[in-house]
Amino acid sequence: MTKLIASRIQRKLRKPGFLIEPLGWVQGRLRGMNKFVDGLRILATRLNSPFDALANQVGTLEQPAEVIAEIKKAVENLPLPTTALPAEIGGFKRIDSVAEIRDLAKRWENCLASCLLNLNDGTAAIYLSDHWEAVCYVCRYGRLSWFWQQTKGPKNIDIEPSQLEQTHDAFASVGIHASSMIEAIKNINQIHKWRRDTEIDEDADIFDDFEAL
Repeated sequence: MTKLIASRIQRKLRKPGFLIEPLGWVQGRLRGMNKFVDGLRILATRLNSPFDALANQVGTLEQPAEVIAEIKKAVENLPLPTTALPAEIGGFKRIDSVAEIRDLAKRWENCLASCLLNLNDGTAAIYLSDHWEAVCYVCRYGRLSWFWQQTKGPKNIDIEPSQLEQTHDAFASVGIHASSMIEAIKNINQIHKWRRDTEIDEDADIFDDFEAL
């Protein structure tokens, strides 16, 4: 079902004659489209709507502008997130103290301090695991809610793959999915205009990320 939906959306969005700008395109490719169906599934869950219904609704649209408008409308219909972030997730404890984060950034020689602006604005959160010596960065994408962005150790080193997988599972279990899963939906929602009179190579496979599905 998901491959069929992805193939249908691909055919719709790669039609010539449209140039979508400004944030959704990097070297002619809409970022995160290989996770479009995952993002659509998350969007359906947030809307408390059956995935197949939303996917079929989007997949039957004939014009890229219609797909974009439908996604934007769905995001605008989302309720504002009201659930507070858990104080602890899978052994990771949330750190709210600016002084504590600055101290950790200094001791671990990483970039945690650069996250404080977003933290103070209420659009980011930091979680610490003393056992694994790792921190998770979680961010909020407006009405789309909260998403896990990355997990790093001291000096920004990567943690063990098995630990990373457990971290993904723990955060996903409370509805905080990897930000990569919502990238396409987020970028489509940020598009504010498109042009019909711009030449686009009809043979350019601008959505070839779908081949990974």
